[in-house]
Amino acid sequence: MCYDAAGYIEQFSQGARLYPVVTIVLYYGKEKWNYPQNRLGELDLKNVPCEIKDRINDYQMRAFFDIGHMPIAELRRRFKSAFYFVAEYFSQINRGEEAHPSQNKVTIKDARLVLRMLKAMSGGDPACQW
Repeated sequence: MCYDAAGYIEQFSQGARLYPVVTIVLYYGKEKWNYPQNRLGELDLKNVPCEIKDRINDYQMRAFFDIGHMPIAELRRRFKSAFYFVAEYFSQINRGEEAHPSQNKVTIKDARLVLRMLKAMSGGDPACQW
């Protein structure tokens, strides 16, 4: 919610025409995501009258990707940029495999950027593992 609001506030403060803001949620966790993907799914509403429940905004994660548990074939289909290597790394780790270099052929404009991202997100140095 805050990301969306910040996007609109930024546009508004610049006097620009407002364009839609889409928040994309990328989950990399080891455990499979089994939590609600909407705000109402997390709220305790049992004592809230029905007339009020109908008026509560239900903020939903409409662009949610469980990267760490996505099958490799789906990763290949969805991601054509250097991000594919980050997604593949987490998919390997979360399946209990040892991380290994990708067999997928994707052009990378800045390999250091990908390695820095992997290092920051994994807490290790994937370049040293390979």
